[in-house]
Parts: sequence; C-alpha cells; structure tokens
Amino acid sequence: MLLHACAAAVWVISLLGGAAAAAELEGELAHRLEAIVRIHADVPAEARTSAYLGTTRDGAGVVIDDAGLVVTIGYLITEAMGAEVTAANGRVSRADIVGFDIASGLGLLRAAEPLGVKPMPIGSAQCSRTQSSPHRPTRLGAAPRCSDPTASSAGSAR
Repeated sequence: MLLHACAAAVWVISLLGGAAAAAELEGELAHRLEAIVRIHADVPAEARTSAYLGTTRDGAGVVIDDAGLVVTIGYLITEAMGAEVTAANGRVSRADIVGFDIASGLGLLRAAEPLGVKPMPIGSAQCSRTQSSPHRPTRLGAAPRCSDPTASSAGSAR
C-alpha cells in the first residue's frame, strides 16, 4: 500500500515538475525506505500479554542510527526476550530489546550485526509546528528548516 502511494506521488510530481524531479524524488524515497525493517519477536507463553497479543509478533520498525538502533511500536517487543530484524537488502540480525516507553507506546531495539542500511534522519516536531505548513510538507527525511537551536535534525538515542 505504501509503495503504491509513493509511486502515485512520483507520477504526480513527474507531471508537475518534470521527469528529472520525479527521478530524483524516487531515488531519495527509495534510499529513505531502506531504513524500514521487518521485526519478528517471540514472547514466552507464560508472559502476561501473550493471551491477548500472542506469542509470535511481527511488524516493522525504522533504523534511526548507524549503530543499528531501531524504533518500533512497543507491543511488538513487550515481554519479548529478544527479536530479529530483517532489512530490505535481506540482511538478518538478532536484536536486543533496549527499552519500551509506556507514554509514547514506542519501543527500541538494537541490531546485533550491521544491517547495511542508512538510518532515517530524525527531525523535530517542534520545528515542523513552527515552520511547516500543512499545505507545504517537508521532504521525507529532510533536515528541519528552522533556526531553533533546540530542534536538531539527527541524534543517537543511547
């Protein structure tokens, strides 16, 4: 579904901005999408959440730093003893659970082996609120376009 939407966006841009702009966007989009990984986690049957979330959980995450840190939805890794991540290039790695934030519902994993993908840059929600318009979206993975020194574009969550 996401790929169909992306292809449609590239097609519309090619109509509006020419083939060169569409090709550049398509290349950038493909480069950004490589940061998306598949996550598989097994949870013990005796775990508190296994009755309603199951013992086998599959989903997606995004690589956010060069050391293999992956952010995902927290229920995938809740009570999991470990996980496995698979990159679009086919590389598979065991992943250690780093943490789970109840307030945001997000979880962090760290791949044990290099996945060979470029991480997705991290932007700032505050910057997008102050500088972006709903009618003028920023490019996927682009650095924030504001001068607020507290709105850094990338970081490592360690």
